[in-house]
Amino acid sequence: MSFKKFQRTNLAEMRPYFEGEDLVALKVLISKEDRLNGSPKAGDMVARNPENHEDVWLVAKDYFEGNFSEIEKQISPHQIRVIEESKELCKKADKLKLFFDSEVFNGLDCEEQHLLEEQYTVMIHYSNILTDRIKKF
Repeated sequence: MSFKKFQRTNLAEMRPYFEGEDLVALKVLISKEDRLNGSPKAGDMVARNPENHEDVWLVAKDYFEGNFSEIEKQISPHQIRVIEESKELCKKADKLKLFFDSEVFNGLDCEEQHLLEEQYTVMIHYSNILTDRIKKF
């Protein structure tokens, strides 16, 4: 299986690891590779899923420093709305794409199928515009 490159479309929530902190008790996942490289250690970060704060993992210092930078300004309410809109649009587009493989979709007349396919294309274009806007925040 080959790997593909993906770009994040959401913000990461992280905090510093504190020396001596009991990550087992906090249920922080640490990869085998990071453990072999000496983690947890100073400079590592504890990340969490913004939608599920129980889902936490360690981000090694070197990876963090090479791939993340702190947001220096607060995100405005309208920017938060754009991010949320983007997430919801992606979920809806994914569901629509899955619908294309269903028997219900296959039972629709050609014009309705075409309209749904056109809707999906526009949703993806709209999603790309939102992603471009988010990158500028």
